[in-house]
Amino acid sequence: AITRWCDARRLDVRERVRLFLDVCVAVQYAHNQLVVHRDLKPGNILVGEDGTVRLLDFGIARLLEGNEEGPLPLTTVGYGYALTPEYAAPEQFARAAAGVGADVYSLGVIVYELIAGVMPYTLDRHDLVAAQRTVQDAPPEPLTQAIARTEPGRLDMTARLAVRGLGANSFRSMVRGDLSRILGKALAKEPARRYTSVE
Repeated sequence: AITRWCDARRLDVRERVRLFLDVCVAVQYAHNQLVVHRDLKPGNILVGEDGTVRLLDFGIARLLEGNEEGPLPLTTVGYGYALTPEYAAPEQFARAAAGVGADVYSLGVIVYELIAGVMPYTLDRHDLVAAQRTVQDAPPEPLTQAIARTEPGRLDMTARLAVRGLGANSFRSMVRGDLSRILGKALAKEPARRYTSVE
């Protein structure tokens, strides 16, 4: 997964964003072929030893011009939820049409995680109703605060900063401004408020 690859190589924030731009190129290519992925997450983004990004698992992808009607595939979390809760856009929880905007949202979550080492929200993936409420209503935590959040199974703030080769103040100054604004737009609750393309 791209997150483990970045941590293992101790990439700083700039290097992580640079690598993430290759992910964006791959997703934009799929969109240019009229395919929306609908399940983007770090586990579906592999990075080779040479730094080449590979986008995997188009299992729930649909054609942008295709039929959005009909039942969604069965997944490990139940009928009607062909999604990964931590990376799914609000409209996917509502079973609404998931187009380019859903992939833009998922990419926003992924780059947020690459930068801060935690997710924009804390979700209980086993309680889809609560997860849906959080994703649809809660604003993402600012990156400057997220770096300090402690979560089970995740590195603590000191370790996350060390993996990125930064101190707390350097991290905070690096993520303020454009990077936070870009993430705010990518993670907008309404698809119409997000970027209209990955490009």
